[in-house]
Amino acid sequence: MSRNSQNFFTHRIDKASGGQQSILHVSELLEPGTSMTSPDKASGAGDRYSLTFRCVGMKFRRSTIIIGHSQTEDFAFGDGIGTFGRGLPGKRVKAGQVKHIRPTDCMSYANVVIVCGINDLREGQYLKTCDIDVNKTFSVFKDKISEICRIKKNINVFICPILPSKSYIYHARAVKFNNLIYSDIICQGYYRCSILDVSSFCDSSYRSDLLDSSYSRGDLVHLNTRGTRKLATVIKDSIFRKYNSGKGSRIDSVKPYSAALQDGPPGSGTPNPS
Repeated sequence: MSRNSQNFFTHRIDKASGGQQSILHVSELLEPGTSMTSPDKASGAGDRYSLTFRCVGMKFRRSTIIIGHSQTEDFAFGDGIGTFGRGLPGKRVKAGQVKHIRPTDCMSYANVVIVCGINDLREGQYLKTCDIDVNKTFSVFKDKISEICRIKKNINVFICPILPSKSYIYHARAVKFNNLIYSDIICQGYYRCSILDVSSFCDSSYRSDLLDSSYSRGDLVHLNTRGTRKLATVIKDSIFRKYNSGKGSRIDSVKPYSAALQDGPPGSGTPNPS
């Protein structure tokens, strides 16, 4: 309500009427010949209140939080080149491992995108080979999803499967983890969960399920600038398709990029570890 309109309307609780609220035009309160420049004086007894009405823009109904590992560190929200654009407000929160996901971070958002899990399935900063357990990692992951949906019942959860890598060992573990996501979460209609389609990251030149070299930074798992942009496009497209598909509907889920390889690397003659 503007200051000018407040000069012509008074909002008060009328003490004489037992505390009933009233919103009256000043002219109803003025005696003949009284000036309208001072409604407070004209209204007599009672407390005056101002009401402000606001509308939440449509774009804020698409507010998104991205929870992820280092693959998401270059994601930026805002307006301009290299960002998700003004149509998709939100923020990115780091979670190096599944256990680092904090469900309470999602309370103020309509959507959550989870890009996490690869660091739980490979040797490195966080784990030794003997500590890697795909089933245990998935159990923790599913509990995090459940907690997010319990805290914010109407939130849309977009799960990014573990991306293809350049390692056959990581790949086998990742496919097992992704199959668990698909069978135990997506196929079960688990809350409002959808899985992102990352099949386009696979190596099309050699018809392999490993990461396409054009998206690789040069190591086994990390994306280069082109790969990061592609992942951002997949995320944004999935969210907008969700909102364009109709009220309350869910994006058709897609299967993980492939089933695990059975015979290991070509010519190796040894099976992949599970």
